[in-house]
Amino acid sequence: MRRPRGIIDSTGPFLFVQLCKGLRGQVPAANLTAMSGPIILASASPRRLELLQMAGFEPLVAPGSIDESTLPGESGVDLVVRLAQAKAATVDLSGDPTRGPVIAGDTVVVLDERILLKPIDAVDAREMLEQLSGRVHEVVSGWCVRCATVQGSGHQITQVRFSSLSRA
Repeated sequence: MRRPRGIIDSTGPFLFVQLCKGLRGQVPAANLTAMSGPIILASASPRRLELLQMAGFEPLVAPGSIDESTLPGESGVDLVVRLAQAKAATVDLSGDPTRGPVIAGDTVVVLDERILLKPIDAVDAREMLEQLSGRVHEVVSGWCVRCATVQGSGHQITQVRFSSLSRA
């Protein structure tokens, strides 16, 4: 089965653009130039690592373990920004102001104002794909860039039109 482009490929570039904006707009240049170490990617996402590598970076990968549960009444935007901030906070920058920056992100799909979490098994995945079939949904990506003394975060929302799937 071919992967739906909208879910897999559209989020990465937008997230990376937002991360770069965060580095330029919210993290003072003095903090970045004082850092001698590599970027630290606080994520286990192969796609985020690939995007940073495509941009010429060789980040250290340091995914932290956090509770990714949705809070009652939490929107997709609030969820991904909170999770990105929590992932970035798992990297210890104390004692070395030249470490970092730390980059973290999270992405969810939102359909009809409902957050669709990662499927738990093949049956759940099939049901999710059937819900998305022939519809427009949102892919919500949150990011966080953290240095020893400052942190910036934000989000990007992408509208994705999902093609109708056959019942093969």
